[in-house]
Amino acid sequence: MFMLLLLEESLLVLEEAVSARFRSVSYLHTRGPGLAGHLAALQHGVMADLNTVRHLLEHCVPPHYELTGAYLRAGHRCLHAHLAQRFNVTLNISLVQSDETY
Repeated sequence: MFMLLLLEESLLVLEEAVSARFRSVSYLHTRGPGLAGHLAALQHGVMADLNTVRHLLEHCVPPHYELTGAYLRAGHRCLHAHLAQRFNVTLNISLVQSDETY
């Protein structure tokens, strides 16, 4: 029972760390040429974290934690939410600006 709670708590901490990575680049512009910088910052951060998980952290936990897989799943969820939020905001701003031009 204790090990199951430890695993669940570890995965919650991992999810929060991944989410924090995406929040750390959320200030970058997501319109025009700023979008490329935003995506590059996300790529750099995710790859650095993935290397840390695979080469350092994976060996510190039991194999059944499947930490790399857990990181990738958490990263996918956070990336999806992050991009959906960013592009929804960008889309809404674009729609308001095009309404103002008429």
